[in-house]
Amino acid sequence: MRNCIIASLKQRYNMCTLILEFFIFSIAGWGWEVLLYGYQHHAFINRGVLHGPWLPIYGSGSMLILILLGGLRKRPVKLFLITMVLCGVIEYVPSVWQYVLCILLSIVFAADIIFSLHRPNAGMGITF
Repeated sequence: MRNCIIASLKQRYNMCTLILEFFIFSIAGWGWEVLLYGYQHHAFINRGVLHGPWLPIYGSGSMLILILLGGLRKRPVKLFLITMVLCGVIEYVPSVWQYVLCILLSIVFAADIIFSLHRPNAGMGITF
């Protein structure tokens, strides 16, 4: 029981189980997005950002929900509301990080000016 992570008072997860579930939910999320965009565009569109059929944002979100909110299984309304907020934060943080990183690169290295000389951004993105 050394390698257990306690998600609730009754349920314990070892690292192998958590890693396996991470990949299962990552692949399921990839499948969901491929089916969704395939239905909308009537073509196969690989929604993965990495090599292979998986999206780690779904695996990360499912692990956070499983570990942090495992004790709320008996209160489904509260579990749903907190899960909705947590998933919103999980989606929002990377976009804010990308925006902040772009601003820092623009200020520190004048990266936007250099990037715009070779490939203009046509008004999209950050310009100074």
